Amino acid sequence: MSGADFVPSFELGRRQINFLPVRSAPSAPVELPRRPNTEGQQISEVGEPVRNQTGESQTLEALDTATRSLKLKVRKKQRRTAAGSTCFRIMKQSRKEYVVEEIKKAMRDAKEGEEKNRQMQEKLRQREEVYQNLRRENELLRRQKSHEHVESELTDSGPGRSAPPRNV
Repeated sequence: MSGADFVPSFELGRRQINFLPVRSAPSAPVELPRRPNTEGQQISEVGEPVRNQTGESQTLEALDTATRSLKLKVRKKQRRTAAGSTCFRIMKQSRKEYVVEEIKKAMRDAKEGEEKNRQMQEKLRQREEVYQNLRRENELLRRQKSHEHVESELTDSGPGRSAPPRNV
């Protein structure tokens, strides 16, 4: 078995994959046929039909006319695009500036919101502190009142006397 006969292969699942042998490149470069450059020339042979990409027959003159009109359209579009791209660039720049302004405004609003939130948290903490102090004072007053009531009952009531009811 010579090196030219060897064909590499492998199995992929149930399929056998065979690689085709690599052929050496031709010694002389291959010349591809070129279409003659007919731009700007008058074509005298009108009768010879040529197939275009869609498969329809057209004469060389019709193809040449179509090519010229396409080139004119392209040039016209390029001129329009150049003017349009300047306009588009200006619009794009103004849109960028608008977006930058919106972002700055949103960041400023966020900072203000954070500041307001911090202030509200501080107020809430202060009110909670005041509330806890008032609760403690209320509890102390209640205890003092309870102790005074008990002491007054003990001191006012002797043998056979009862303490008058107290309105609290």
